[in-house]
Amino acid sequence: MALLGVGTTADPANPFSAKLNAALWTAKTIAEGGTGDLFYTMNKETAGRDLGLTLQTAYVTKALMGLFGSDRFRLAVSADGSTFFDGLIVDNATGIVDQPRLPRFKGFTNYDNYVGIDSWTKIGINNTDYNDQGAFDAGNNRFVASVAGTYLFGATLLYKINASATARMRGRLVLNGTTEIRGSLGEISATHVSLATAIWLQTMVPLTAGDTVELQGYFRVADGYFAADHTSFWGCKVGSSWPMQIIPIPAHPMSGPRKGWPTSTSPLCRKTRQNRRQPFSTRPMRHCPRPCASAVFRPHRPLRSICAATARSAPCLRSGRRWTGCRMMSSTMTAGCVSAWRSKGRLARQAPGSSQTGRRRSQRT
Repeated sequence: MALLGVGTTADPANPFSAKLNAALWTAKTIAEGGTGDLFYTMNKETAGRDLGLTLQTAYVTKALMGLFGSDRFRLAVSADGSTFFDGLIVDNATGIVDQPRLPRFKGFTNYDNYVGIDSWTKIGINNTDYNDQGAFDAGNNRFVASVAGTYLFGATLLYKINASATARMRGRLVLNGTTEIRGSLGEISATHVSLATAIWLQTMVPLTAGDTVELQGYFRVADGYFAADHTSFWGCKVGSSWPMQIIPIPAHPMSGPRKGWPTSTSPLCRKTRQNRRQPFSTRPMRHCPRPCASAVFRPHRPLRSICAATARSAPCLRSGRRWTGCRMMSSTMTAGCVSAWRSKGRLARQAPGSSQTGRRRSQRT
């Protein structure tokens, strides 16, 4: 068989073609004479050839993952399907991971920066040892965030005497030219030694695209210089600024009786007693008792709801117990949440038409 099409027509360019909404590969079990393992193997002729997965939207390639042009593992992305950027490269010989598009820099000043007393002054960081993605603007002596994220910054300020060693120097990092970044302020209060006394600063800060960070110096008692070459400023992106989101995961097609786990964000059903004979996996679930109006549900065993705002769990609908062994998140409710849950339970028991028998039946179903 030279061509095979499943739900579509195969052609010489794509001898095996399938048009599906889901596909499953499962291991042959030991009981069936197999090993219980499953490997999917892809092979290329030589290291210089390409081997990988192509991920597309409307047949426009948005991501490539595999071994392209070498045996290094690469993950590359594209906005238009023609220009690609490597987001991740793993060296197959060493296992070292590289992020070539990560904004990072190290800059220094090539002249002695004079600073008078009692005045914060921007240090003229006008050269760079490296400057990936052009993150540092040497012309304006500042870092500019190209993308939102969490950034780590550090700096060294080396003292050089002007006329008196009684000077006491300070340093700080400043956001957008006006706001001192918390944790970045430092001072040397002991006697200064020219070209030996230094301040080392380090802090981490979340930034949005376009935010700037600059290094500033200050002298009290007497003026002085921040020395050339060894007065430096560096930084890099270390994380994302996106808020954590709890996203429902669809039930697996082979999940058997659990197929159809609820993934909606609908509030507590007022007709729970009428619905109690529905299959347990499709029964309406409760919101976190805390009225945050943002709860979503993790469709996994056991069924429970997670509040996206507080990242805390509500008791299981069926048993009323909190599940501490959840493989997705282990958390407990605050005293306020517990109180609210108990209050809601008392109100439900006092509601017209409710009974202990009905409640026990609801728990058993």
